[in-house]
Amino acid sequence: MAKSRTEKIASYDEQIAALQKKRTEELDKQKQEEKDEREKRQRKRGEILEKLIPETVDLTIEQFTTLLNRTTANPFGRDKLAEIIKESDAKTKPQTTPTPPPQSSPTNEKPTTQPPSTQSSPSDKLTPQPPQSPPNGKLTPQPQTPSHEKSNQPTNTDDRKN
Repeated sequence: MAKSRTEKIASYDEQIAALQKKRTEELDKQKQEEKDEREKRQRKRGEILEKLIPETVDLTIEQFTTLLNRTTANPFGRDKLAEIIKESDAKTKPQTTPTPPPQSSPTNEKPTTQPPSTQSSPSDKLTPQPPQSPPNGKLTPQPQTPSHEKSNQPTNTDDRKN
């Protein structure tokens, strides 16, 4: 027997209510996980501070706040924090060199190609080649090949499989 429109709408409303309940439950779980992570981080940092400066164990909240304000909440403390963050970022982020934008050539000049005898082969990429000077005698910066495009072939012939 076919459902009436009213029954279909009521069924959809029930489904919507069930999905909204699931959504609310998931949001509550996410908030609780974030709260637990924050509390864990705070406990760990407190443990580290007490280990490094055992005298802080007996401080009141006011004294502890004063200690932190006088040692970190000032330009010197902020500078030191910025240095630590910068050092940490330098260690964790890969060093990338910006590649220059492609050189635009005048419209009346045609791009030059290397003759077949001087074109590089895959084996040439394994050994560094000296730079070749351009025909006009002017040096132009060459774009660097990103590390993810470089060949993963071994350079030692003993390591190659036949």
